[in-house]
Amino acid sequence: MNPSKPLQTATPILIAELRRWGIRYLMTTKELEGELSPLSPADLLCGLARSDDPRVRDALVTLLILHPELADETTKIIDQQDPAIVAPLRTLALASLYEQRIWYPLLTLALGSPPHIPEASLAHIWQELHFPPPYQNFGEAGLYVLAEHERERTGIHADYVGDWHNQIHQLIDQEWRERPDGTTISPLVTISPLVITPSWGDTYSDQGEMNMSLRPNVTRADIERFLNELGRQVRHATGRIYLVGGAELVHNLVRGQGASTADIDLHLDVSDQQEVEQVIRQLKTRLSINIELASPGDFIPLPSSWSAASPYIGRYGQLDIYYFDYISLALSKIARGQARDLNDMELMARQKLIQRSDLEAAYQQIAPQLGMGRFFNIDPNQFAQQFTAVVQRLWPSASP
Repeated sequence: MNPSKPLQTATPILIAELRRWGIRYLMTTKELEGELSPLSPADLLCGLARSDDPRVRDALVTLLILHPELADETTKIIDQQDPAIVAPLRTLALASLYEQRIWYPLLTLALGSPPHIPEASLAHIWQELHFPPPYQNFGEAGLYVLAEHERERTGIHADYVGDWHNQIHQLIDQEWRERPDGTTISPLVTISPLVITPSWGDTYSDQGEMNMSLRPNVTRADIERFLNELGRQVRHATGRIYLVGGAELVHNLVRGQGASTADIDLHLDVSDQQEVEQVIRQLKTRLSINIELASPGDFIPLPSSWSAASPYIGRYGQLDIYYFDYISLALSKIARGQARDLNDMELMARQKLIQRSDLEAAYQQIAPQLGMGRFFNIDPNQFAQQFTAVVQRLWPSASP
């Protein structure tokens, strides 16, 4: 590093340099991009760590994803113990490791090969801070602990997780857009992980997930207690309530005995939604659990048979409780594409809760709606690639 350089590198200069390194979703003028002399890797990393522009500073996460060879340079800078640089650089280096784990499947598809920031070279950072390792809970446990640490360090109550996720989404979108027509992306079943070995099919564990919120994780017993209280306190409304996502997988023991989830996601189809919501709000506080009204239909089109295909759990008071259709749940997990989502899908396939033929039929039904109306943000071609890769991963013997 050149000590004569100014402490704060101008944002346009950093953006122009990032574009040279392949981060093209940040924009600057063409003239500036062509006129500047390249920064050294050390000067670029230090400049990003010092930047007061969050969107530029956080691009260090995707820079390390695209250029894992910068991990060694990052470690050298951190070891120099310059507080103005070390704290943000350490945070963003860890964020890149956790995000690499979380978004491993989609990053692999978008980049054409697995991301491979070497975790071993940065291990001393999370060990010294006593943070969860990247392999715990697919990176999620560590990412949320890191975000809380950053809020305490900066005194800014920002949505750091959302900011870091946004950088990954921008990179994935960039790589999909720039992929030449006709380029074949290797399906997940043929990918040979380099440094990282995702634990496909391992026993699911939400260990550490309670760090994601102020309330503890939710177990099967917690969900059952909530359903009993809900049925007892709802006096007038009738109809159906669906357990969704992690709540249904935990309650139905899909993730195994002792598993937990961050919250209880519900879909309501009741005669008096106001009464039910009021009771839910009261129970959320009294039982100290996270409850959200969310379902796959908020994110993807649903196949017409989703309601009929939803398994019945039982009657609680005047309410009939169901698990949300597993095929629809699987399609929404393909759309999101996190490593944990693929693990859940493998568990569902292994337990015969989803079949390839049913999943393909549902996909063919919703495919014409992708990219249209309120689902216009879903790229149909990207979803098709993700769908094919996941299906070949789950049912390799049936692949052509």
